[in-house]
Amino acid sequence: MDNKKVGKFICELRKEKGWTQDELAEKLFVDRTMVSKWERGVYIPTTEILLKMQELFDVSINEIIFGERKNNNNLSSVDAVPIQIMEEEKKKRKKILIIGIVVIFGLLISFLAYYFINNYNSIKVYRIEGENEEFAIRNGILVFSKEKSYFRIGNLELKKDQNVSSVKLYFIKDNIEKLIFEGGLSDLDILFENIFNYNEYFKYNDLEYIINNLKLDFELNNGEVKTLELKLNKVYENNKVFNDYKAPISDLEKNNTKKNIPEYIERNFTYDKSTKSYIRTQGNLKEEYFYNVNIYLLTVYKDNSEERYSYSIATNVIEYNNFKNNELVDNFSYDFYNEKCEYGNCNLNTINMIKENYINFVIK
Repeated sequence: MDNKKVGKFICELRKEKGWTQDELAEKLFVDRTMVSKWERGVYIPTTEILLKMQELFDVSINEIIFGERKNNNNLSSVDAVPIQIMEEEKKKRKKILIIGIVVIFGLLISFLAYYFINNYNSIKVYRIEGENEEFAIRNGILVFSKEKSYFRIGNLELKKDQNVSSVKLYFIKDNIEKLIFEGGLSDLDILFENIFNYNEYFKYNDLEYIINNLKLDFELNNGEVKTLELKLNKVYENNKVFNDYKAPISDLEKNNTKKNIPEYIERNFTYDKSTKSYIRTQGNLKEEYFYNVNIYLLTVYKDNSEERYSYSIATNVIEYNNFKNNELVDNFSYDFYNEKCEYGNCNLNTINMIKENYINFVIK
């Protein structure tokens, strides 16, 4: 459809009638400027207007759309106008559809790119450890993301007989001490939730300083302060575009490791999928076997206290921690191979009783 040709033909039809643009506009109940736009080929009249023009000018709609009166030379072309219009409408719809698909696809790509940029490598997991001649921190963890982080300092080992009144966790930034928290020994084993811009223990941009300058101060009862430098070792980050699928522990890994599980454990304990461990509970006793690290854990619950005996089958070492009201009051470690107390006040009677009544059944 040639808009210019159609407009020129409408102009000719109007002049044949001797009408001005204002007069034609009045007859068609439109504004004069609209008539001007038709004749200049800016717009094509609507179907309703074409029907009125057909009566006013005594021509067919096909002739108006074609831009000429029908004659022997253009007979087939004028009659083909409806088909031409349908083809043009089809092309327009197809063009609109393609544009819509491109826009949707572009928005999807933009969203995926935005999501990827904001989430790729946005989660990091660090293991927190530290050790000197007097103290040792083990099994601490820091989970770091853009929105929040979780951290737990871990288990404390006292290598010397000394009483700790309080602890203080902090890091050094620009030679300035930045406090994270301070409290009692029991706070070391608490999982803290750090929501950025809300209940911040530290800010999002402080991660680099925490990794390299994290320290833990122990204040003794005599007022003396001891400092332990903590190390953060990265154990995970979500920097893979495609993750390797691994079958669930209960389906594949459990079957593959089954041959490594002590027969006593397999026969008497129940597998817990959530903790990936084997568990048995009897009264105030709870036994756990963590097959992936080959560790047997016995926990004894008493009123306000909790005694934990952790035995490493690989190293033949037992560790004891006694908590009262969630505070560590006693701990020791004993090496069965070398028959040596590594730290703390090792109670040999208790150690031998635990080994005879529990550990021997696991390792036999």
